[in-house]
Amino acid sequence: MNEGRLDRLRAARRTPHVALQRLNVLRSKDANTLVCIFEGGDDVTFFDTVFRMVLQGHLSFHPLVVDGKDQVLGLHRLIHSSTVHDKSKQRYFVDNDFDGLRGAPLSSDIYCTPTYSIENLLVSSVILSALLKGEFRCSDETGIDEVRKVVDRFESLLSDFIEHFRKANLRIYFARKNARKIVNIEERLGRYVKCKIDAIVSVHDDNLLSTLIPIEPTPDEVSLQGVELEFSKLSPQHSWRGKFFFAFFRQFLTLLKEDRCSQAPTLFSQRVSISFNPSGDIVRVLTGMIEIPPCMRKFVEDMCPAPAIKEQ
Repeated sequence: MNEGRLDRLRAARRTPHVALQRLNVLRSKDANTLVCIFEGGDDVTFFDTVFRMVLQGHLSFHPLVVDGKDQVLGLHRLIHSSTVHDKSKQRYFVDNDFDGLRGAPLSSDIYCTPTYSIENLLVSSVILSALLKGEFRCSDETGIDEVRKVVDRFESLLSDFIEHFRKANLRIYFARKNARKIVNIEERLGRYVKCKIDAIVSVHDDNLLSTLIPIEPTPDEVSLQGVELEFSKLSPQHSWRGKFFFAFFRQFLTLLKEDRCSQAPTLFSQRVSISFNPSGDIVRVLTGMIEIPPCMRKFVEDMCPAPAIKEQ
């Protein structure tokens, strides 16, 4: 089977009507459970952890991952235009990205992240500090100095990282604001930069961005500059693409572990063997350390009857 046909088959599986069919199958097995509809698998891990933190386990739900914001919003539209589906038994979760609800009306059963995506919430100096004190064993009398030193290094590298990824985010912002198709966003951090424990080095030039983030039709430099002013008003760590920040954070934690376990560490006073694995499934671990945004907390609380939350 040729690649073009494979792409068409994959696209055919990613439609709101296919998502509705999958929801109907789920409903045939359990007509009453609350179904939470997500863009991707990491969203399930993230929100399941948040549900437990906010509601102390008093929520029974089943996730349905439908592969993308268009499918989540499209399924919501189909359900709310239907006369046969119970609209009260679903909740929908989408990333803000650069385009919010993409013109869909606000609805009490849709939650849109206050940041670009959930990944933005998982990257912070506060979380890093907690990891250092716990997983990285900076818990003795020298730990306070090590934590300060590592957090300072992280914040310095983060500033450099933001500069390196400004034009990449500008391209995505332009595409979202102008309804241009992005063929595929290159996710591998190493195609953009090389991260070291003391520096971030670009491995591409500006011309290569058109292949890393290909937009159809391809915008010219004047078009990109046309959105520069409004783009510059965004808070990078809050509003730029979260997957880039998360990839950087994981890479930094990996380098940090290597340094902590080395015979001659540069950021720590001595070698300590640790088992924490930044390359593993750490979304749940990091989610447990976030400060839950007020809008997220309220949405989750509203999903569960108040008496159930108060039960001990």
